[in-house]
Amino acid sequence: AYCFCKRWMVESPANGVVVVAPTSPSAIKSSDSNDNRREKNLTGLLRGQRKLAYYLIRDLWSVSVSRKHRPSIAPENLLLNKINQLKDVGIPEKRGPLKVMFFSSHCGGGHKASAASLEKQFQIHFPGSHCESFYVEEICNALIYKKVAESYKTLTSYPNLWRVVYHFSNARAIEPLMDAHLKADCEERAVDLITSYNPDVIVSVHPNSNLVPWSASQRVGTKLKKHIPFFTVVTDLGSGHCGWFQKDVDQLYLASEKILRLAVKRGRTPLNRISLTGLPIRHEFDVLSRRMIAGNCDDDNNGTSEEELKLVGRQRKHYQEEQRKVKEELSLHTDLPMVLIMGGGEGVGSLFQIVCELYSLLVSEDIGCTICVVCGKNADLKAEFEQTDWDKIIAQETKKASMYDKFGSQFKSFSFPFGINGIENSNEKMMVSEQPSKASELLKDVSTKANGEEPEQVHDRESSKVKVVPLGFVTRMAEYMAAAEILITKAGPGTIAEAASVGLPLILTGYLPGQEAGNVSLVLEQEFGTYSDKPCKIAKTVSRWMRDPTLLHSMSNNALKAGHPSAASDIVLDIGSRTHTWLESNMKETQTDTDT
Repeated sequence: AYCFCKRWMVESPANGVVVVAPTSPSAIKSSDSNDNRREKNLTGLLRGQRKLAYYLIRDLWSVSVSRKHRPSIAPENLLLNKINQLKDVGIPEKRGPLKVMFFSSHCGGGHKASAASLEKQFQIHFPGSHCESFYVEEICNALIYKKVAESYKTLTSYPNLWRVVYHFSNARAIEPLMDAHLKADCEERAVDLITSYNPDVIVSVHPNSNLVPWSASQRVGTKLKKHIPFFTVVTDLGSGHCGWFQKDVDQLYLASEKILRLAVKRGRTPLNRISLTGLPIRHEFDVLSRRMIAGNCDDDNNGTSEEELKLVGRQRKHYQEEQRKVKEELSLHTDLPMVLIMGGGEGVGSLFQIVCELYSLLVSEDIGCTICVVCGKNADLKAEFEQTDWDKIIAQETKKASMYDKFGSQFKSFSFPFGINGIENSNEKMMVSEQPSKASELLKDVSTKANGEEPEQVHDRESSKVKVVPLGFVTRMAEYMAAAEILITKAGPGTIAEAASVGLPLILTGYLPGQEAGNVSLVLEQEFGTYSDKPCKIAKTVSRWMRDPTLLHSMSNNALKAGHPSAASDIVLDIGSRTHTWLESNMKETQTDTDT
């Protein structure tokens, strides 16, 4: 076990890449110098030793003891380098099917989506695998755990209430008490469940389904005289619950460096059991990202700055050509930029207000655009968009503007007693600044017509360059994201990861306190999006980005750097390889016991 886990540094003088690779027992016992051992190991990798080559690629994206041991790869081609290395070196041969047991929760759809993406990869890389999901609420007896799952939608509808619930359960003082209570309440049922299913491997995608299922798997393994490997795939992106970081899991897969810092801070999982892989997303995004990006990078990326600029230009041209093709496949206008607006699977959020403000502003500034609105399962919202008279919407905005013009100056000049001017209040400043924007000045003819005058201009809806396309529950989300120039959505980790995989800049309109709070800062830090919860400001941001293609391209490149479209595939390949190793070990131990 020591020989298998022992790691040492391998350096390539040609390109200066430093990686962490497993050392074979013979290399540890060898009396050669360190330089000779490194040269021999690297030579073996280049000769095509598949197993070591796979570990090399895996560890390029894993956590090293210090940041300086991370591979130095050009950020402009982060994804491309990874794809090319996988093509050149190769991945492990597909082996036998596995029986996979997923532990998840009914709280939210992100955990289920991650489990589904991993299940898809098991079917691709290990054909015939049997995967089944079990939910933590089903093995808990205590009413408090069942009610949290049943009341999740209600709790999240009141952010302040959810903030209290989340941070209370995430407190250091409460953590050992919750762990003890969960074990006492759920472990026996978890043991029975694992025994009846008898899995080859267990994968957890929820923070509350780590401690108890892992402990139960150890008991079952002892009873059946075999080791059942247990893996945790963190489905949070910028911040996470303490329940994710159990110290004895076989491997912990993280989505970002922010989560890595949090895992180190909580200090429960050893660094050698942590892999930084990205968030598992749907297979369709991996396919589309390869289609839109592959073929844009040369093998040699160490040229002059002028050559690098030309390379970026070729990549952008290929990206735009593929984006145009995707728009054609979706029957969208290929010459107009597209803004995609989402409110979650249920179509919640202030979608209608955002669309109205955005439509009015783009029409007023004569910016052509297709606005695709994903209403999800909210059929009433979709019908409302389909029946909306957009001329009337602009007229209403104009009426608000005329009312503001009529009374605004009187409001500004009004002074309260004691010499305090009403406009000096910061909150009132904000209110005044958020009055109807430039879009509201479009049809001044409404006010002139009210005075008996003829309007100077009448808006022709048919000739407008702005089109609103309401969508129901979308099954081709990868194509719509690839076709879009801007995405307006809430700060869900899965949505952010999917958008980054296809280089899509973001405007975040809201977040859930606790697990989604860090997602906003992650997008801001990596500079591929912004945050605003005011429809007027959102519309102005879209307009500004549309008028600055260079800024949009820069943000798109930043999104590609942050994306990990093949994360699900990488995770499953690693889990499958480790699981088959344990299966072989279990068989050998069984044969040894039989012979004895």
